Formats: sequence, C-alpha cells, structure tokens
Amino acid sequence: MGMTVVQKILARASGVSSVAVGDVVEPRVDLAMSHENASLVINQFFEIFKGTNRPPELWDPARVAIVLDHLAGYNAYQGRPWGILENTPGDLETRDLFQQQ
Repeated sequence: MGMTVVQKILARASGVSSVAVGDVVEPRVDLAMSHENASLVINQFFEIFKGTNRPPELWDPARVAIVLDHLAGYNAYQGRPWGILENTPGDLETRDLFQQQ
C-alpha cells in the first residue's frame, strides 16, 4: 500500500523517501503558528535556555506567526467596539519577545 498524503508531506519535509506509522521524523517546519496563548508558554521557552549561556532565540523568526485574535469577540460581548483589542500583559510579553528576535 502507498503512503497517505500526510505521510508523503512528512517524508518530503524530513528528507526521506518514505515514512510509516510509528516512525519518528524531524520535518522542516515551514511555519509555526500560535495565538495569544503563546504568552502562557513563554516561561517554558526561557527555561529551555537557562544555564546554556545562550540568549533565548527562535530558530527562525521569519517562520513564526503569532495571531492575537481570540478576544475580538469578547470585546463586543463586553460592550466595547468589535475588533478593538486591549493589550493584555501576555500580549505585551509576546510582542516584546518577538521584537527582541
């Protein structure tokens, strides 16, 4: 039996001819995306670099997208203008991290 579409994508991104169920692969990431909850994992991100004498850095900032959009509807629910977001401390922390990259 041939590979599924997902297996073909993973094989190509991993630089191998084929993958099968149970294989462990390290595919090249085209784009990593998160939303404003990225602020919840920033502490773990900094923890990874603790004691390494390396500055915390993303592997490729051009391949990371953070979308701050989940609270747009919440503002309308609270009687504020739709689509007008107030920055939360987590949003600011996330923006600071990316501006440093």
